[in-house]
Amino acid sequence: MWALLRRSGRVNAPQLIGAMVAITAAIGILAAAAAWLAAGLTDPALATTGGQLVTLSSSFIGVAALIAGLTVSTTIATGLRERRRQYALLSAVGATAGRLRSLILFETLLLFVPAAPLGALLGFALAAATIPLLQNTDLAPDGYALPIDATPAATATGVMLLVAVAGAWSASRHALRVQAAEAVRSSGVESSRLGTGRRIAALVVVLAGGISATMPLVLPGMVGVAFAAVSTFLLVTALALVGPTIAAATASRIRPTLPPNSSLELPLANIRGFSRRLTAVLVPFALVAALGAVQLSTDAIVDTAAREQLAGGLVSDLAGVVSSAQDAEAVRRLEGTDEVVVLGSVAGEVLVDQDDDLPFEIWEPATLATISGTEGITGVLDPGVTAGSLADLRGDNTIAVSADALLGSTSTIGDSVAVRTDGTVSDRTIVAVYTSSLGFGDYLVTRPDASASGTLLVSTTPDRSTSVRTEAAALGIELQDSDGYAARLPGGGESSTSSVLLFALLAFGLLAAVNTLVSLIRGRRDEFDLLTRIGATRTILIRTIVIETLIAAILAIVLGLAAALPAAFGAGIALLHGWPPLPWATILTLPVVLLGCATATATITSIWLSRKLAVASSR
Repeated sequence: MWALLRRSGRVNAPQLIGAMVAITAAIGILAAAAAWLAAGLTDPALATTGGQLVTLSSSFIGVAALIAGLTVSTTIATGLRERRRQYALLSAVGATAGRLRSLILFETLLLFVPAAPLGALLGFALAAATIPLLQNTDLAPDGYALPIDATPAATATGVMLLVAVAGAWSASRHALRVQAAEAVRSSGVESSRLGTGRRIAALVVVLAGGISATMPLVLPGMVGVAFAAVSTFLLVTALALVGPTIAAATASRIRPTLPPNSSLELPLANIRGFSRRLTAVLVPFALVAALGAVQLSTDAIVDTAAREQLAGGLVSDLAGVVSSAQDAEAVRRLEGTDEVVVLGSVAGEVLVDQDDDLPFEIWEPATLATISGTEGITGVLDPGVTAGSLADLRGDNTIAVSADALLGSTSTIGDSVAVRTDGTVSDRTIVAVYTSSLGFGDYLVTRPDASASGTLLVSTTPDRSTSVRTEAAALGIELQDSDGYAARLPGGGESSTSSVLLFALLAFGLLAAVNTLVSLIRGRRDEFDLLTRIGATRTILIRTIVIETLIAAILAIVLGLAAALPAAFGAGIALLHGWPPLPWATILTLPVVLLGCATATATITSIWLSRKLAVASSR
C-alpha cells in the first residue's frame, strides 16, 4: 500500500498539490473566523464588543464553511475524475475496489499532514492581520492582542477532514465504476443526459430556492433577508446538478449559428462532448459571481432600508452627533428648544426565551439602543410602534423590543426580558413593540444618566429651527434636519468589516475556481496530445483552451448573477416595498475580474501544457 501511495504521489503530484492548497486555504480562513468567534465569547478584553464579534464571525463562518466545503470536495472530485483511467487499469491487473478506495482515502488523509499545520498558521496570521481593521471600526480596543488558542484551528481542521473524506468517498464511487476497456477510449464523449434521481433533486432544490427567495415577504427584517440569501446557494447547487445539460444545450444552440470554419467550432464541440467536465469549472465561478452579487446587493438594500427607517423614525426637527454631556446640555439651554433626547447604544446580552427543562441559560449578544432624557420621547422618536407606547419607557425596569426580536417568541407587552449589561442583570418589562429594527436595533432602553454620547434629537418651538441650528453651529455642534442626517450617516464598523470579510471570501472562492481550472486543463494532456499528432498547432491548442474557458466563464457569470437576483429582489420588495436600487457598477465589476482571471489562467496553463507536449513529441 505504501509503495503504491508513493508512486501515485509522484505521478499525480500536481493534482495533489492543488488539493493541498485548497485544503490549507479552507482551514486557514475557517480557523481565523473561529478564532474571533472564540475571542468574542471568552475574552474579557472584548466584553463591550463581544456580541458584535460573535454575530459577525458566526455569519461569516456559516458562509465560509459552505464555500470551503464545496471548494475542497470539488477539488478532490475533479482530481479523482481525471484519474479514472489509472484506477481502471489498476482494477484490470487485480486491485479490488476496496483496496483502491482505501488508497484514495489514505491519499486524502495524507494531504492533511502538511495542510493542517500550514492552515493553522495561516488562520492565526489572518486573524492577527484583521486586528487593525477591527480596531479602526471600534470592534477591538487599542493594543489588543489575540489570544493564542489551538482550538479554532483544530476545529477547522476537523471540519475540513470530514468534508474531504466524504468528498473523496463520494467521488471514488463514480471513479471506480469505469472499466479498463472503457478507460482507454479517451476520445469518447461524456453523456449530458441526467438520471431521473438527479433531475428530481435539481427540481426540488430549485423549488426550495424559489420559496426561500420569497421569505422576506413573510418573515420580517434580517430573518427574511437571511432566508433569501440561502436561496442563492440553493440555486447554485441546482446548477451543479444540471450543469452538464445546460452546458451541452448552450453549445448545441450556438454551433448552428456559426459561419463555416469558425474558430469557435472546436471549442463548442468540446463543450458539447465534455459537458460534465465543464460543470466542474462552471460551479466555482458561478458561486463566486453569485456570492458577490447577493452580498453586495443585500448590503445595499439593508443599508438603504436602515436609512429610510431611521429617517422616518426621527421625527425631531433637528439631529446631530454629540460626544459629551456638555454638548447636549448646551443645546438644551438654547432658546427655542423644546425636547432634547440623546440616542446612543451599549453592548449587552439578552436571555433567550427557552424551555425551563434546559440545565443552562442561553444569552444572545445584542446592541441595545439607549435613550437619555426620557421626557418627550414620543415627540422626537417614532420607530413604528405597533403595540404599547414609548411614553411608558422609563427607569431601568422597562424595555421596547422590535417585532423581529420577538419573532418565534411568546413574549408580548407586559412580559419581562432579562438583560445583562456590564455584568449586571436586570429584568425589564416590555412596554412597546416596534417595526423599525434596521434603523434602531432590536432593543430600546433608557439610560439614567445624561452623559451618554450619540445622536442628539432636538424638537424646537415653531419657527425656531433655523435659529437653534445656527446657535448650535456657533458652539461647534452641527445639527441638520432628520432626513439629511440619516442620509449622511456613515456605515457602522460592523458593516465595513463585513465588506472586508466578503472580499476575503471572494478571493478564497476565486482561488478555488482558478485551482479547479488549472487541474482540468492539466488533466487534458492526452486529449491535446492526440490533437497535436493529427496536425493541431500550438496556436490552435492555446486558442481552443482560452475560448472554451471564456465561454464557460461567461456562462457561469450569467448563471451566477441569475441565481443571486431572486434573493436581491425578494429582499428589496420586502424592505423597500418596491424594486431595489442595486449597486450595478460594483456588481458588474466582479464579472470583469472573473473573466480576466479565467483568461489569464487559461492562457498561462495552456502555454505551459503546449510546451510540455512539444518537448514530449521531440523525444
